[in-house]
Amino acid sequence: MDIISQNLFTSLPFSPEALSNWNENIDRDLLEFIYKVYDKQGIVVKEDGSRISINHKDTVIYFYLNYRQIFQEWIKRVTLTAGQFNELIPNLIDDPEFGKVGKYFIAWNCLIRYIRAEALFFCIDHINETISEINSSMYLVSGFYYKQGLEVLRNFLEEVVKPIYFCINEAAYKNWRLNRFQHLQMHSYRDKKGIINTLLEKTIIDKDIAKEFSDLYKELSGCVHGEKKWFSSSNFSYERLCKWNDLFCRSINLAIKLVIININEWQRQKLKNIDEKVCLYCHNKHKILVNRIIEHGEEIYLEQKCSQCNQVMIIRKSQPVFKVTVSNDDGIEENYFFLNR
Repeated sequence: MDIISQNLFTSLPFSPEALSNWNENIDRDLLEFIYKVYDKQGIVVKEDGSRISINHKDTVIYFYLNYRQIFQEWIKRVTLTAGQFNELIPNLIDDPEFGKVGKYFIAWNCLIRYIRAEALFFCIDHINETISEINSSMYLVSGFYYKQGLEVLRNFLEEVVKPIYFCINEAAYKNWRLNRFQHLQMHSYRDKKGIINTLLEKTIIDKDIAKEFSDLYKELSGCVHGEKKWFSSSNFSYERLCKWNDLFCRSINLAIKLVIININEWQRQKLKNIDEKVCLYCHNKHKILVNRIIEHGEEIYLEQKCSQCNQVMIIRKSQPVFKVTVSNDDGIEENYFFLNR
């Protein structure tokens, strides 16, 4: 059974809707997507060890409004920068296509937030890097560096695909962590030596996703390899902004499918060795050390430390619960508790 249902795909692609017209009816496809992601029963573990049952869906609206505000600020920054160049710019708040950009930005951030909170990730480094790539692309485009903003989107796709490959190739993942990973061809699913073809042959992805990735990656590679059509001065261009818009939405639309495939494949791998202790961060299976025992009310927790990467995990002794600490976009650490599956 999949941890995250592929029924999420039915909410994609998102429809273009002007941000100025968003409400609970207009942007229903976005809210429907987020609710599907978060519609899970969960448990909050209090300091005294007591547990409270919740549905993660109840918290969705707060995340949605927060990321919507961030996106509105981005649109204001684009408009303000254009004004500094004495450029006339359409009102992007009323532009349906840029409303679609907002939907994908919010959807990705909400999805990644859930993945981190539930520790569903195969590799936390790649998950965190996808947020950096998206933010970098938007930041560059807000200064009208369209080519550079598109180059970052290619990096974004790589951060999503590589963990799927590493999930079925443990040796490659270890080499990557040691900075010994040999670069493999990626973009062409027709290339028998490529990562995409490997995933296709093992039926982890299907032909449609393989072709979608190949076509999109090839188009973004034109920016990296300096194709003339992508060269431009750093001035506002509505045409280039719209082109970035299209590729941004297509990239996240595909990435949503790929990251869900990665999560479900990783869960299947873990179920094969359900009693095996594995570090959440580096996947070390040896010498998970117990640092200390922590008592909260009637509950007893074990603070475990990975001997390889030195990351610390908090596990409930009676029924394993992990505590994961990650840094958010503002550099503030957030602690998450989740039940061991």
